[in-house]
Amino acid sequence: MSRKRSSTHLNHRHYAEAEHQICHVGIDYITAVALDPESRRALETLAEVAIEDQLQVGNEKKLWTWRGYRGDICGDVAWGHREDSLLMRASGHAGDMWARQAVQCGARPSRLDLAVTIQLDRDLPDLARDTYERAMEYQKNGGRRRSLTLIRSGEEGDTIYIGKRTSPVFLRVYDKWRQSGLTWPAYTWRYEAELKGGAAGDAVKQLSGRKWSPEAVRSITWHVFARSGAQPGWDPGERIHWKGAPRPVSDAERTLGWLHTTVAPAVDHLQQYYSLERILVALGLAVGDPEDYDIESPT
Repeated sequence: MSRKRSSTHLNHRHYAEAEHQICHVGIDYITAVALDPESRRALETLAEVAIEDQLQVGNEKKLWTWRGYRGDICGDVAWGHREDSLLMRASGHAGDMWARQAVQCGARPSRLDLAVTIQLDRDLPDLARDTYERAMEYQKNGGRRRSLTLIRSGEEGDTIYIGKRTSPVFLRVYDKWRQSGLTWPAYTWRYEAELKGGAAGDAVKQLSGRKWSPEAVRSITWHVFARSGAQPGWDPGERIHWKGAPRPVSDAERTLGWLHTTVAPAVDHLQQYYSLERILVALGLAVGDPEDYDIESPT
């Protein structure tokens, strides 16, 4: 099936002719902290709405504690309170959905992850290695020295990390297609900028000034990578050709999958020795009074 492609090319040395599209852009993670009473009330209300949204798609609410915060976690959303503040976290689709509202509640972002996903027209499994080599060249030519880590994995795809996890700016480029177990579209690669403290605050100011548009996320992410010597092969003003990201897997779906992959084979095996009624009793699924069944008698 034919499709329009970007007129630009990946400017990586090894892949100068590879065509691509930006297919997904968004906030991938946010941690926001509210300090004053009004902001805390507003953020708590938002967190409760976000938790309810997670419950509606089949996730389970559980107690959550972290660094003195106590609250709830459900799917991709968590929130908690302690004496001095209230905190809310959201990741993935939930992060993109609730990040703007969390900031509008008056909460301060302590971490904000921006993500841009591109799709290539062919499989280029060494793209992370090429990014690593270009970042090394940048540092050898006088650029700011930062930690560079390249992880090679044929099954889950390669990943490059730029900076340290504790740094205000921590970057990663990875094979999203393979890392996702091939659930994302083929040949997709993800550029993620994990921003903390002042870096997160600066990004939020820029996003707020541009109404949190995907185009703003795309532009900020590009410039963060470029300043680290790993200028992406896509342009900061390039058009976004949206493609739907895979729907998040809920707790209920994981449990159903476990039934298919683990429980069902076990039931098939047990039916060699016990009646189906006996097995249903063991599973708590018997109809009527369990005492009516001879639970000790094999088939």
